[in-house]
Amino acid sequence: MVSVKRWSWVAALLLGGCVIQFSAQGDYEEIFGFDGFSVVRIVDVDGDINLRGMETKEVKLRGTGFAMGRTEEDARRNLRLARLDMTPDLTDLILEFDPPRDKIGLVDLRLDRLGTLPLEAGVTVAVEAGDLVMEDLHGALTLETGKGDISVTGGGTSTVSAVAYDGDVSVEAAGEIIVESGGQAHVLAGGVDGRSLKVETDGESIHVEIPLQDFEISCYPDGGNIEIEASLEAGSAQELGDGLIRYVRGDGDKKIELRSNGGPILVQLYQP
Repeated sequence: MVSVKRWSWVAALLLGGCVIQFSAQGDYEEIFGFDGFSVVRIVDVDGDINLRGMETKEVKLRGTGFAMGRTEEDARRNLRLARLDMTPDLTDLILEFDPPRDKIGLVDLRLDRLGTLPLEAGVTVAVEAGDLVMEDLHGALTLETGKGDISVTGGGTSTVSAVAYDGDVSVEAAGEIIVESGGQAHVLAGGVDGRSLKVETDGESIHVEIPLQDFEISCYPDGGNIEIEASLEAGSAQELGDGLIRYVRGDGDKKIELRSNGGPILVQLYQP
């Protein structure tokens, strides 16, 4: 996940033996057509990203560009390179930050202001460090951050995969949900409905809310506690040993798996 295009202060301090003394910064905003695509794939952009679904046929991304140079004019000229290149790839609209090789370390782009996408759009993005916030997007979401939190609200019936190696994850969606968190995980399953839900954390807590439908849930804590808040008249809970509790209602055709390496697990059931 390490990008060679990230801001390098060592490279920026010297260029051809000349000290880089000047910098420039400016707002970035660009609009891309979305017709014919289903997923926006953002490549080699780091930092916080906040995207919201709207009734639109366009992808509007907004952020901040940064550049350095030997002179003020050189820095301003380099700032024009702080933009995304568009490459269509079948169903994916690929938007990549790809400055010329001789400008790597002198130009950077952050999508640190709210961007908007069509409601039906999906998003694929991975950052080294930054918070990923997705609102009202109904397409498939594949999100990854090395250090930061992930928040998904208003997700649709498509798959949501959210991985935060050093951070918390919160997902509200109606489709299949896959969460891996180095911190806490909070999942609101809007209607599992034949799909699966899998949550894994590294030593922190899991809090899952699930509609009271037919499903089977298995919890695997490693030294943590399990608490299931539900009426046993709606199903049955069985202690299987080694801290494992399986709760089954109806046919159990919706598979839900929760695994916590040391943290507590809380499952709450509610009427859909």
